Amino acid sequence: GVSKAVLINVIFCHQDDSNWPLSEPTKVKKKFDDIFAATKYTKALEELKKQKKKLMAQKKELALKLETAEARRKEAQKRRKKKSQIERKLTELNQKIQEYNSEIEEEKEFIDEYEKKKEENKQVLNQIENLKQTKVRLIKKNREFYENMQEEFDETD
Repeated sequence: GVSKAVLINVIFCHQDDSNWPLSEPTKVKKKFDDIFAATKYTKALEELKKQKKKLMAQKKELALKLETAEARRKEAQKRRKKKSQIERKLTELNQKIQEYNSEIEEEKEFIDEYEKKKEENKQVLNQIENLKQTKVRLIKKNREFYENMQEEFDETD
């Protein structure tokens, strides 16, 4: 196949129309465009330019999305790392709290034992005081008894 434009304008051209290459430049251009299918080529070029422009816009948009996604990914990594550090710190603090609670329980037991011994000592001191008073009374009674006995012995002599 020969194109329709070549058949009409070159091969089967009427004699009156055969001088078309000498006519006005716009008419000549149109005939050449028809013969060489330049309009299809031009349209194809325009379509390629449009597609290229569209693809470049998509590329820019995707590059921007990629940049945004990369920034978000880095931020997420930072936050995960910080979360991990905070969780480790929290675990350490919870362990310290458990240690301190254990120490507090030991101290409470010590204080309870101390209070118990203090109460026992108080009771012993009270017993000692009571015994001292009893001793003083007994000594006093004993003296009285000796004095009474002495008087009785003195009276019987």
